[in-house]
Formats: sequence, C-alpha cells, structure tokens
Amino acid sequence: MIEQGAAGFGKIQSVFAGVRLIGGGVQTACAAPAVITLLALAAVVLLWRSNADRRIKGAAAIMATLLTTPYSTTT
Repeated sequence: MIEQGAAGFGKIQSVFAGVRLIGGGVQTACAAPAVITLLALAAVVLLWRSNADRRIKGAAAIMATLLTTPYSTTT
C-alpha cells in the first residue's frame, strides 16, 4: 500500500513519501528514511549533550520523531 501510494504520496508526511513524490524509486525511498533517522539521532544526541536550553532540546526530539516516522497522513 505504501510503496504504491494508495493514499496518495502528497498526503503522507514522511521521508519515504517525499522521495516517491519527487520520482524516486522504491529502493531509494526505503534507504532515505534510514539515513535521515541516523542523522536525526546524531543531531539529537549532540544537542542533548550540549548546554542548550531544554526547550530547544525538546523541540529537536519532537522534530526528530516526526522526521523518522515511517507513515503519517493527513485527513
């Protein structure tokens, strides 16, 4: 269902759908979230180990969660 975009790639907020929406293949669309997840994790770990304000740390954790979710849609 996700690979073929049954819900419509324009309605899915994920890296996978974004890659598919711009014409990327299924293999590329499957690899992209893994790369983004690793980058987001590294960024959050570095930020949380810093002296940054805890509100910024929380916002970064929320953004990383949204970037790494495999499937999120709007109605």
